[in-house]
Amino acid sequence: MFTSATSRASPLLLKQTHAVIEDGIARGLHLGAQVYVSHDGVPIAEIAIGHSRPGVALTTETLMAWFCCTKVPLIVAIAQLWERGHIDVADAVADHIPELAVAGKHRLKIRHILTHTTGFAPDSKGIAFCGLPWEEAVHAAAERPLVTAPGEKAAYSIGSTSFLLAEIVQRVTRRPLRAYLRDEVFGPLGITDSWLGMPAERYHNYGERICPMYFSGAAPMVADALLTDAAIICRCLPGTGGVGPMRE
Repeated sequence: MFTSATSRASPLLLKQTHAVIEDGIARGLHLGAQVYVSHDGVPIAEIAIGHSRPGVALTTETLMAWFCCTKVPLIVAIAQLWERGHIDVADAVADHIPELAVAGKHRLKIRHILTHTTGFAPDSKGIAFCGLPWEEAVHAAAERPLVTAPGEKAAYSIGSTSFLLAEIVQRVTRRPLRAYLRDEVFGPLGITDSWLGMPAERYHNYGERICPMYFSGAAPMVADALLTDAAIICRCLPGTGGVGPMRE
């Protein structure tokens, strides 16, 4: 049966969801899962099922890796700057990052990044976890060659183009992305336990509340050290590095 620190779900609510997750646990596909459901801003269910790591129950307070859902607060930041008249999605990226205006990339617009139609080759691994300092990561993203003209073809970018969007936020606001998100996105929404670039002291204070991610292709499952290491979680990785509980 599921375990939860603050379950809001009735015994009959999300019965099929419970069954699917518990079946996955039994089959060794995962150790557990968080589920949060709201409607028109009203919480309907908040549950945690299974374990975050062997011997540690997963709770609704556990911080989960967001992976590519990290792009959502980044896009909110871009939308805010657009709404406030500081940028336009029709702007060339080079209008804000002039060093990008080489090898045909002067045609690359913010809209192309938002719709994954940049003209870059598919970014299967990206540069999100390679450990580059911020400036080098932005430079590496800007150096990627176009394989098609911007706007012609969709190709998903896991991490690299998110550095370009994040750099636009930083250059326009003159604030680090992590600070902008805390002040302008997370704070106004009452989000207190989610982070993009977690301070080191918070990382140590959270301890086992930070959920490892496991490779489920072997038995026993092996934790991905890359996704639990302070050097990664405490970096600001704008396309993939967010962590926080599902309700947030």
